[in-house]
Amino acid sequence: MPKHLPADQGRTFHLFGGDQVTIKLTGKETDGAYTLLETVTPPGMGPRTHMHSREEETFCIVKGDLEFTIRGKTIRPRPGDVLIAPIGVPHVFRNIGQTPAKMMIVCRPAGFEHFVEEFAQVPPDAPPDFPRMAAIAARHGIEFLSPEAASAS
Repeated sequence: MPKHLPADQGRTFHLFGGDQVTIKLTGKETDGAYTLLETVTPPGMGPRTHMHSREEETFCIVKGDLEFTIRGKTIRPRPGDVLIAPIGVPHVFRNIGQTPAKMMIVCRPAGFEHFVEEFAQVPPDAPPDFPRMAAIAARHGIEFLSPEAASAS
C-alpha cells in the first residue's frame, strides 16, 4: 500500500543519553522488512558502543557533525553520506558538533522499534541504571560493549 508520512509525524521518544527518536515506519507497515527511524542527537551525545545480533543499521546523515567508529574504522560523515553497521559488528557514534545532528536510520529486518519503545521507559534525565538498560538491550538482541570493542572486527 502506498503511504505518505509528513515530516512532522511519527511516534517520538526521548531516550536516555539524549537522543530523540521518531519511529517513522514499523515492521507492521513494511511487512517485517525494516524499521525506519529519524534520530536527532544533541551535541556531545550518542549511544554507548554496542552491537546488534538481529538487525543491521543503515545510517543516512541528514545534518550535523557526527563521528562513527564501525569495525575499527573512524569515519566523519557529511550530510548525504550513508554508513552501514552490519549484524554482529561493534559500532558507536557521537555528535561532535555544536548543533543537533539528524539521521534517518533503516534497521533491517524490522523489530528495532520494540527496543526503542521499551528503552524509552528508562527516565532520560535520571541517574543511569546500567543493569536495567543492559537487560532491555539483551531482550532485543543488543549488547553494550566497552569503547575498545568498537575497534574489534
